[in-house]
This record gives sequence, structure tokens and C-alpha cells, in this order.
Amino acid sequence: MKTLALVFCTLFIPLMGVAQEEVPHRISTNYVGKLATEADKLLGKADEAFDNEDYDTAFKYYQKAAETGNIDAYTGLGRCYAYGLGVVFNAQNALHWYQKAAYAGSALGQYYLGILYFEGWNGEKPDKKKGLEWLFKAANGCEPWAMFYIGNCYKRGDGVEKNIDEAIRWYKKAAEYGDEDAPLLLKELGVEMPENTE
Repeated sequence: MKTLALVFCTLFIPLMGVAQEEVPHRISTNYVGKLATEADKLLGKADEAFDNEDYDTAFKYYQKAAETGNIDAYTGLGRCYAYGLGVVFNAQNALHWYQKAAYAGSALGQYYLGILYFEGWNGEKPDKKKGLEWLFKAANGCEPWAMFYIGNCYKRGDGVEKNIDEAIRWYKKAAEYGDEDAPLLLKELGVEMPENTE
């Protein structure tokens, strides 16, 4: 029996690790049960329509992509409901879709949900503690907007104790992850960023 178990472990356990490594990260985190290719096409059409300010079309494609389990589409639907783009403004639906995206692991969804809680919205009182929890989750998920927002919180002392060094640290992280405003704020604070050598 021990020999059989040893043979099984020797043959199959290494293959389990290889199989897991072969799964693209986005597929393993952004889709719930459907093929990524279908969702990618729908999301691509939604994002293209959104960028072209064709919000009615964007909303329809976000709905279809969300039906495939695409968590980026959940965030897109949240934005549409939050700003009345392609659909009538609906705070509860916006919150629902942001929560769905955030709980599914979307860093961008976590960012938007964090903003809603932090700032208060649609007559709700701000919950800065809960907002910061979601913003830190988003930042840990490599969302540069969340990093920048946290930097602003430290710079102003809003929801956290004012700490310019900590603000600078978050602005640097945001800049490293591609936030375009972070280098400008760092420059205002007298901090030079190294030139990108890529």
C-alpha cells in the first residue's frame, strides 16, 4: 500500500503543480465557470463602446459579459448604474455590482466599493474604516487608483493619521503601477522618481 501511495505521489503530484501553472492568471481569477474567450470578446465590445461614449451599447455588452461570469463586467455594470450611463441611475444596483466584483476578487471593483463606503453615497453616511479596508484590498491587488487614493488619505489625514512619508510611499507605489497623477504629486512634494529605463 505504501508503495502504491509513493508511486501515485511521484507521478501525479508534480503534474498537479504544472497544470495549475498553465492556467492563465486572468482566467483563474476573473471568470466563474464560462470560457474566457467568450467573456473577453463581450467585455472588449463593452469597453470599446464605453470608450466611444456609446453607453447604451456598453451597458448591454457588460450585461452579457457579466452573465458569462466576467468580474470585470461586474465592475462595468456598477459604473453604468453609479453614473447613469446607458441605464437609469440606481444606487442599489451600483452597490450590488461593485460588491459582486469586489467579493469575486476584482481589485478595480474593490476600489470602487471602497470609495462608496469611504465617501458615503446616495445619502449614506461615510464609513471610512470599511472604505479603507476595501481600498487596501484593492491596493494589495495592484490597483494603482487605490494606491493613489490611500496616498491622498495619508496626505490629508482623512480616515488615517496624517503622515506625509506614508503618503509618499503610496504615491510611489501608484506611480510604479502606472498611475499618471502620482508622479505629479510626488514632484509637488519634492520627491523625484527614477526615469523609466524600459
